[in-house]
Amino acid sequence: MRVIAARALVAGLVMAATGLANDAFAADLPVAGSASVNWTGFYIGGDVGGLFAHTTHATPDPTIATDGIGSISQRPSFGLIAGLNYQVGPRLVFGAEAQRTSFSGLNFREYGPDYDFLQKVKSLTSLTGRFGVLVSANTLAYGKLGAASIETSGFEGFGSSFNKTIPGFQAGAGIETQVTPNVAVRGEALYTRATGELKLNEGFDSYRPGLIQYKLGAVYRFDAHQGWGDPAADVGRQWGLGQVGEPAWTGMTLGGFGSLNGHQTSWNEVSGNLGPYTDLSAGGGGFVGANLKILPMAVVGVEVSANFSHGNFIDPAGTGLANEFHRFASVDRVLAATARVGWLATPGTLLYAKGGRASMNMAIDTAYWTALAPNVGGNKSLPAWQAGVGVETYVTPDISLRIEGLYTAAMNSVVMQGTSPDVISMRPSDMSGTFGVALHF
Repeated sequence: MRVIAARALVAGLVMAATGLANDAFAADLPVAGSASVNWTGFYIGGDVGGLFAHTTHATPDPTIATDGIGSISQRPSFGLIAGLNYQVGPRLVFGAEAQRTSFSGLNFREYGPDYDFLQKVKSLTSLTGRFGVLVSANTLAYGKLGAASIETSGFEGFGSSFNKTIPGFQAGAGIETQVTPNVAVRGEALYTRATGELKLNEGFDSYRPGLIQYKLGAVYRFDAHQGWGDPAADVGRQWGLGQVGEPAWTGMTLGGFGSLNGHQTSWNEVSGNLGPYTDLSAGGGGFVGANLKILPMAVVGVEVSANFSHGNFIDPAGTGLANEFHRFASVDRVLAATARVGWLATPGTLLYAKGGRASMNMAIDTAYWTALAPNVGGNKSLPAWQAGVGVETYVTPDISLRIEGLYTAAMNSVVMQGTSPDVISMRPSDMSGTFGVALHF
């Protein structure tokens, strides 16, 4: 029922935002001479997103290495939002927000359902504080931090099932823009991590899950009580530090970003599949591109980007005479050439989708594989595809901020020799949340 309600709420809010967008675009909230925007007040809404789950798995056995398992969900998440903003002065907005997100395809798998203990993340609840800066009267760039609880399920040991909630924390950043006086749309990237360990199988197996989410949402803002909060400056089309006309979206862009990356690889062999194995890492990179505004509310463009990070994939059993080799592969960069198409929610804020070709570099650990069978290691550059969504907003006449959620998947597998006559194939994929800055010229 929660998922059905979330879907209906998101659909209704997005339809309302789209249906009223033309009036908001023409007015470019706020219009000079009209009442100023006041962000103070309560709001409710919903969101839809993509997500990655990762957990470390440790045991007290010194011969078994701590590994990472998890998955990039093949199904979207649906969430509910409720919060309160309070505006202080013309630029600052403080608030508190509660979110409840339901998952339907977020699984942990290591050896299979007959052997694994932690198997699913079912939902996530968070209560966070929010701090934002108004980059224009109707667009807020914000960060958030607070407490979270992660609801998990699986088997305790000896066949008994469990549902347990693990306390954690959540941090993230987002961009939110008003498309009508009461409706706002947003994009945000979130990281949630358990603050303690989940111990199963009479304490022998310990797990500590974490999640990356990228979400697009819409909220309905209730008008503030008269006298609450300070309105944003009634400046018309003011973008960041200068007062200008509509931003010039047509032109070249050059920028950089930081990224939080969820790495995953499959492990397929004739005798049975393992994993997916996962890792989580911070990274960053840069991009160069070109945009063309083709309609009053549409922008198209092309972009070349490079994202550098480092994720290790670990076999807990290991290879070698003393099982001393555990890392079997790693990934360290994604190069992409994508096209994007976007809708201008306001003249200075673009909601967009992007997609195109990419390449992923997978480094094969020679020591691990030569201890198993005659193999050749080294770097393998794999053709891949990339797709994602984002929100970008101008903060000065020449500089914009953006938040993106990206999914990259290799199209080919790396095939290695296992125990004769078996072969093992691996295919990596990444989910990344990025926060970047672009220079327009």
